[in-house]
Amino acid sequence: MKAEKKTYFQKPQTMEEILSHRTVRRADKGIVAEISNLSIDDALVVPPFIPERFESRQHYLKRVESIMLPRVHVSDIRKNHLTPYKLLEDAVSNFKLGFGAGYTYRSVKDGVHSRVYFDDCIAGDLLFTYLAQAGRTYFEAKPYNGVQEATIKGGKFKVSVPSRTKKMCRYKFTMEFVPVAGCVNNDILWTHTHSDHLCLSKQNDFSYRYNRVQQWDPHEIAAYFSIAAEAARRGDSSVAEHTALVRPTQKTVDFYTKITHQVAVDVRDERGRSHKRPLNQAEREALLVAYVKRNGIRESFVQLTELNRFATYP
Repeated sequence: MKAEKKTYFQKPQTMEEILSHRTVRRADKGIVAEISNLSIDDALVVPPFIPERFESRQHYLKRVESIMLPRVHVSDIRKNHLTPYKLLEDAVSNFKLGFGAGYTYRSVKDGVHSRVYFDDCIAGDLLFTYLAQAGRTYFEAKPYNGVQEATIKGGKFKVSVPSRTKKMCRYKFTMEFVPVAGCVNNDILWTHTHSDHLCLSKQNDFSYRYNRVQQWDPHEIAAYFSIAAEAARRGDSSVAEHTALVRPTQKTVDFYTKITHQVAVDVRDERGRSHKRPLNQAEREALLVAYVKRNGIRESFVQLTELNRFATYP
């Protein structure tokens, strides 16, 4: 039996949910603009737009080019006061492809790449919003390294995050090298903040083993948001300021809602028969990258400031 998401996290799965009681239109070009202009009474059917050389959604997400933050040295970061958000903004401006998958940056400590999908940023923000608005205390962000160690290596936190799937246990993991007040290395720690989290999607991903890529997933993103929010309540903005993670604007959430609730892709099976289905993660990510490129990062995703304000999700 397929695992079922909790109601708050469910997306439409049938064509009846997406197309019924709506005026259905077709789009072949300018898909991002068409989606942006959809009214609540409209639905859009689009042709396959992921390049055929990618055999599956996993193949696309792992192999397509991502927005690459420039590799910078410690001296450059400190001399020029480079922030991760400004580096991301520049990387988006310099990205030439019309499609892609998320963004990537490299650790100044060990050269390991970290990858963030925009789709996962939204999923992580949704999870963070769900718990924060409900006033629940499922996040347990507990620092457990000493003060002296924290001045060099930043914070090390034990975190407990609930699953988005019904009847599943919480995920418990440790996140380390988190920028905190008093740490002398906050300006570079963000490049190698990571956790030992290993959910099912990560167990099936061999990218790190073979390509040295550390992928942020929604549980880690939501956990980091929680740590940043708690730190901000104590007057420490270091966690929020020194990170490459971003939150979607309301405008982006509205666009994403249209992608998941009002758009279907028309595909053909092995026998050449046409059928429609909801967009998968690769297709959502491709559209989000195109959306960010079209609107700019500041209009699409923002820094982790004002974590007490939340976008409205359906």
